[in-house]
Amino acid sequence: MNRALWILLIVIAIFAVAGFIHYWPTANTDSSANLVVNANIGTNTNSITNNIGATVTNVTVNTSSTSNANTTSITNANVDAAGWKTYTNTKYGYSVRVPQSWGRISELDGSVDTNLSKQSTQEAVTLSLGPSDGMAKGLFIAVDENKTLDQFLKEDMHTTGSGAKKFILGSSDFTIATGIPCKRVDLEKSYTGFDFAYVFSRGSNLVDLRFLKQNKDALNVINTLKFTN
Repeated sequence: MNRALWILLIVIAIFAVAGFIHYWPTANTDSSANLVVNANIGTNTNSITNNIGATVTNVTVNTSSTSNANTTSITNANVDAAGWKTYTNTKYGYSVRVPQSWGRISELDGSVDTNLSKQSTQEAVTLSLGPSDGMAKGLFIAVDENKTLDQFLKEDMHTTGSGAKKFILGSSDFTIATGIPCKRVDLEKSYTGFDFAYVFSRGSNLVDLRFLKQNKDALNVINTLKFTN
């Protein structure tokens, strides 16, 4: 092969390589470009554009089940109070339905007076209601006069020999079966004697109902609360 032919072949090869480089796609094919993570509950479809102008569709579904302590909820919406009797507090204007066996529990000897129509009972500021088994299956009701929910929640400390300790462990918004909103408060049992309080604001007063966590009847009673005036 003569020299001229070699030169011609070299020139052709150079042009071929140059053309290949010129027409090779310059796109960035990074598959991770611009993907968006949507952490909101539900399904969300977003169209986004990556670096080469192609459209990428991102569908995200959050299947996590996080809870919010301030979420309003309704519990025991279908309370079976058939055959229950009504306790009405005529002084502070509220009523609840309670099982027939419940009465006012004496703070002196623990005896139970099932007659809830006595004037002293209907005008009580504090009241223990329950069966003869005592407060383990009962409900404590107290009216805090001239106090707001904010004041109640801020007064969450008590003094002990080892210093100040919280007796309110947390709170959340709540709505009972009769549609009345309140605060559900987690209590420090060793100090208060109860696990939970459901606190209702009524005018300038608070109605505070407390019970132990294993007491299902008490929560059913709370769900029947109504204000009478």
